[in-house]
Amino acid sequence: MIRQFYFAVRVVALTAVFFWSDAVFASDFNVSPILVNLSTASATAALEVENNGNDAVVIQSEVKSWSQENGTSSYQPTTDILATPPIFTVPAHGKQIVRMGMRRTVDPKTELAYRLFLQEVPPPPQPGFKGVQVRLRLGVPVFIAPAVSAQPVPKWSATQDADGLIKLTLLNQGNAHIQISDFVLKVAGNATPLVKQDIPFTILAGSGQSWILKPDPKVLINEGRIQVQAFSTVGRFDAEIELGRP
Repeated sequence: MIRQFYFAVRVVALTAVFFWSDAVFASDFNVSPILVNLSTASATAALEVENNGNDAVVIQSEVKSWSQENGTSSYQPTTDILATPPIFTVPAHGKQIVRMGMRRTVDPKTELAYRLFLQEVPPPPQPGFKGVQVRLRLGVPVFIAPAVSAQPVPKWSATQDADGLIKLTLLNQGNAHIQISDFVLKVAGNATPLVKQDIPFTILAGSGQSWILKPDPKVLINEGRIQVQAFSTVGRFDAEIELGRP
């Protein structure tokens, strides 16, 4: 069964003007869809930005390439994908279409990852304003499929240190990203979870991520082996892991 869930696309950025406790809060807008897939057969896409607030909002759009290293995402300017309009105003309770188009050929082997950032451009503060301006920023994942068939290949490993903490690592050895909603560590024959993690995350092709987890002390690990049950947008992944030492 494929779990239905959403991955976070919202990042709130603070403009530091810390004089008093007064604050001007960010606008309320959202975007649909929350994930874009491009390919040779489908080189363009359209997104709808909706302003749920009572005031018009100015929004700037920018596409950046997305990479990961040691579980940390980084973003760099790119011309691979064009987003238009680059800046626009959405009236109160209004909508705006943002169009995207590929400006490069697909990679022959590996999926390419990007994010479309939609960031509020706040109006100039009123004369005499002292406080904090809060800007809303949405980051929509965008993927370009390779020329060959693409799929994630998750590989789990784990170690346990002298204090009992488990370091769980997931490497994506496939050529496409994987989006995990949650995972559970179990011991064979015991219905009580050893560890449960409910924070959704994305691992790009060829990347990985690790977690330091504190297991339930009431659950005994048999013969140094644990089971992983993970739920993703492409279904459930099950694996049995030999628990090693650091």
